[in-house]
Amino acid sequence: MKKNGFTLIELVVVIVILGILAVVAAPKFMNLQNDARNASLKGLEGSLKSALGVGYSKLVMNGLENSPYVTTRDKGKGEPDNYIFSADVGIPGCSKNAACTFYYGYPEATEETFKRLLTNMDSDWAMVRDNGHLLFTFSQFTKKVIQPDRPDITNTVMNRDNCFITYSPPTSRNSGYKLTFTPCK
Repeated sequence: MKKNGFTLIELVVVIVILGILAVVAAPKFMNLQNDARNASLKGLEGSLKSALGVGYSKLVMNGLENSPYVTTRDKGKGEPDNYIFSADVGIPGCSKNAACTFYYGYPEATEETFKRLLTNMDSDWAMVRDNGHLLFTFSQFTKKVIQPDRPDITNTVMNRDNCFITYSPPTSRNSGYKLTFTPCK
């Protein structure tokens, strides 16, 4: 007599084996998304280092790398005389109308200057100001918040506490900039 189909015990064994595989494999696959994000952030970190090097070299060529403050905008009333205003920094897009500002040869922690240094930064990335630092993260991890006292102004804020790169500009001639990688969890 020929047997057609599977017995109940065979089906239960197959289901148990699939369950064990799912429990073992699922955490590995769930972490792949964070691994991919961390790899993307590492790639962005490399781009930032390259852009910072190019920007610094342009200021070196103009003899501006040791100045505590260099900007392409005009000098305003009451601003210090030892700062350099209306500078030609040699970076495309930096002008009096589209100001770029540098401290000791490296950019100020603002979106405006970095947008001119990183000309190929697409909409997947966002920049967030944070207490004198600039955070680079994925756009999906930010949100726009309207200032309560100024409804015409919106700020970009982070909606999580990991998965970003922090840029800190130099504070003295010998300090240099800092890039800090905070991995995705």
